[in-house]
Amino acid sequence: MMSSKKIWLQGGYGNVLFQVLPALYLRRQGEEVDIVKTLTHSNFYTRSMGWKTHSVSYEPLLELLELNSKNTAGLTSLRLMEGMLSKKMKSRLLNSRFFEGACKEDDLLDPKVENYFGYFQDPGNIELFSRDFEVLREKVLESLEYPQKIKCIGVHFRWGDSGWVKGHPGYYEEVHRAISSADQRVVIVTDDMKMAKQYFRPKEGGHAEIISSEDPMDDFKLLLQATTLYTAPSTFSWWAGNLSKNAEQVYMPEGIYKKLGFYGDPSVLRVL
Repeated sequence: MMSSKKIWLQGGYGNVLFQVLPALYLRRQGEEVDIVKTLTHSNFYTRSMGWKTHSVSYEPLLELLELNSKNTAGLTSLRLMEGMLSKKMKSRLLNSRFFEGACKEDDLLDPKVENYFGYFQDPGNIELFSRDFEVLREKVLESLEYPQKIKCIGVHFRWGDSGWVKGHPGYYEEVHRAISSADQRVVIVTDDMKMAKQYFRPKEGGHAEIISSEDPMDDFKLLLQATTLYTAPSTFSWWAGNLSKNAEQVYMPEGIYKKLGFYGDPSVLRVL
């Protein structure tokens, strides 16, 4: 019996969406695919490696996509070791491979690879998975019950574990200047309420709301509802900007735009 291809999820919701793309691609090629969730939960493996896990419910999306998911894939420690060594070797090790950069079809379809590790965040991959990207776009919106448009400015303020933002504070200074003169509702979603209040200290009578939801999917849905969206240097709001059908303007940091591109309506994009 042929073994299934196993995609090992890592990181938060934005990372997971990128990792779902090769799962859809492989299934489209006739492969049996399982999603392994072990590395997205707090457990012995993630704690021993010092990884931060995110409390995000992507189960409704996996169900809509009809992707099988499991918490373990057997011999977890060995598979993780193979994945880490594969990353250093930049090649397959036994039946595991860590993918970096643009994937080659021959490598993805290698019959000897059963365990797929990596973030798959490359414009070349988005092009390769373009059909799957469109399927994913619709299923994400369906999983969130097609968020309705709200006339507001939505801002994603990412800070907590983002080294990029801390090294480039000028982006949010520019965002702050732009929204200070806005004449409509401003909603800021964040993973760091304290820093958000320092950056976007509302003026007396100001109309900015700063939100840090227990469920990140509530934040994601709000970003999808905004008519004007300021994304963060983060895959979380990069996806919101690319998936939104309500945004009339999407502002994106130059760094993440150069790294990943933009695949929504080009007429709404503004790069800062």
